[in-house]
Amino acid sequence: MKLLAVLIALFIATPALAVDTFYLGPNHTFAWDAATYLEDGTVVEGATYKVHIKNIVTGTEIQIGETTQLSLAVVLPAKGSYRFGIQAQLGEEITGINWSDIAANCYQGNTFAARWGTPKVPLNFKHQ
Repeated sequence: MKLLAVLIALFIATPALAVDTFYLGPNHTFAWDAATYLEDGTVVEGATYKVHIKNIVTGTEIQIGETTQLSLAVVLPAKGSYRFGIQAQLGEEITGINWSDIAANCYQGNTFAARWGTPKVPLNFKHQ
């Protein structure tokens, strides 16, 4: 029973790495749907979109880009594993950040993240 409690504690404390797709390399282009108004679902005209990244290991979060378009090409600032976030701003009003590792935020529920320069898992492990 103690082992089960330890395993559960480790699982809860481990940073989330479970996503449907890991894209490799430093260059990525993201796209999203336009923000809509809560009251009636009509598209918000004139919104600014802010793209964020969060290092999966360290938790460091930075805004990496900003645009009024519905897509943005970004370059990761350093090697590592990252999840991505998008938020909208209209004047002083700003939304929360929707992260790419949460299915409800992603196209067809397909979560994603990126890895650049991270080592591949060693294969053919054996005792000699």
